Amino acid sequence: MQPSNEKVTRVFRMSAGRFLSEMIFRYAAWPMLALSLIGVAGLVLGIAIDVRWLLGALLVLFVVAPLLIMFLYFAIATRNGNSVNTTNHYFTVKNSGLECVILLPPLKDNVSDSTSSDANVSEENHDTELEKRSVMFEYNRLAPFRIGSDAVIIPLKKPEKGFLWIPADAFPEPADMTEMLQLLDQKCVEQNKVS
Repeated sequence: MQPSNEKVTRVFRMSAGRFLSEMIFRYAAWPMLALSLIGVAGLVLGIAIDVRWLLGALLVLFVVAPLLIMFLYFAIATRNGNSVNTTNHYFTVKNSGLECVILLPPLKDNVSDSTSSDANVSEENHDTELEKRSVMFEYNRLAPFRIGSDAVIIPLKKPEKGFLWIPADAFPEPADMTEMLQLLDQKCVEQNKVS
């Protein structure tokens, strides 16, 4: 039986679309807004004045904007705090910090090139245990969390530039989520007083 001061969430992960929208909202809102305004201005000027403005707007929308999204992915999304959001994982609030246990499928050892071998795979091989990796986020690394309509976002302090996402249905009972947030808030306040 777990101690009363530890709370464990269910296993969950963030969808790719939600992750991209959070990344854009948190780290690229102003650049994406500027690129959108440039695109709209180019469209209007392309129709009213010269088609070259339209070509410039299309260049911004279809070349520069995807490059910005690629930069977000490689520079920010692959950081430790952000990358856990897109894998199957669960959180445990502990005395030392917020522990994230990432569940990874095992690597296949013997992969053959034969297509007929897939039909011969037994059901026993599919029931293998998931590999678990633990990442600890100490309370002094966590910024004050923000509660949204369907999730809680816990930003990581600089220099990490990341966030942890916990959906509202991470616990079977809403009261458990409230208790977890109160415990997390209490631990963060205690840790920040010490440091």
